[in-house]
Amino acid sequence: MADVTKLSDIYPSLTVKISVTAQSPRTEIGVIAKVTSLVDNPKGIEVVIDGGLMGNVIEIVKSVEIAKNKILIETNYADNKLCFTETVMKEKAIPQAVQSFLNSQGGSLFIGVADDPKPGEEKIVGLQFDRNYYELKNKGPISDDKFKDKLRTDIEHSLETNLYSTIRLGQLVDYDWWHIDGKIFLEIIIPSAKAPVFYKHLYKTKPDEGKEIMFNLTYKEGHTEMKGPSKKLDEFFVREGSHKSPITTFEKYTAYYDTHFI
Repeated sequence: MADVTKLSDIYPSLTVKISVTAQSPRTEIGVIAKVTSLVDNPKGIEVVIDGGLMGNVIEIVKSVEIAKNKILIETNYADNKLCFTETVMKEKAIPQAVQSFLNSQGGSLFIGVADDPKPGEEKIVGLQFDRNYYELKNKGPISDDKFKDKLRTDIEHSLETNLYSTIRLGQLVDYDWWHIDGKIFLEIIIPSAKAPVFYKHLYKTKPDEGKEIMFNLTYKEGHTEMKGPSKKLDEFFVREGSHKSPITTFEKYTAYYDTHFI
């Protein structure tokens, strides 16, 4: 449960109710555009919401309508994925998307939502593909609670397996389950991380395990190519607009680190 007095729990993209610090005291609801507090604040973290009003957060507002608006209005604070259990999604697409939010300003990743539906198709499709996967493994139907527990557990395992940071990743994010028109879809709420998060390239030794790929640095002494130390082959993604974007040079990474994490 987010604490509105803790700086680590409040970040852009959250819909919040604030106590406006203008001349006439009142409350307003809006999406956080900027966090202005530098430390925890017992009165509530001070933020600027869309429209320019400044105030202290007194409540994080959640509803299915707010979730739908995030899905329909694509911004750098929201991303959509059709499912989780497809191999490329759980091993690459979803960990990289979560990583890009963690390395930026935070946001929401929706699962059970078509990113680019064809004309006439619904954008919110639900989690039936993933449910079918677990029921096939279970050899029979499973309850909503069991399905949600299995999916959340596997997402946390995927993040811990495929991402690396000095912070625990699976427990850093939060989960909201939304029901609409008989469909369940998942919103993963992702804060801005306080340390860089990397995507690990793995090769599989067992179906559910992997070892990180290593490569040797090389350099030349005269005309002779020499082998340097082994390094891990990791990738670093951030959000740019409505998409994740890799930072591919050490110079760019250092510049980003200096402005974002320090």
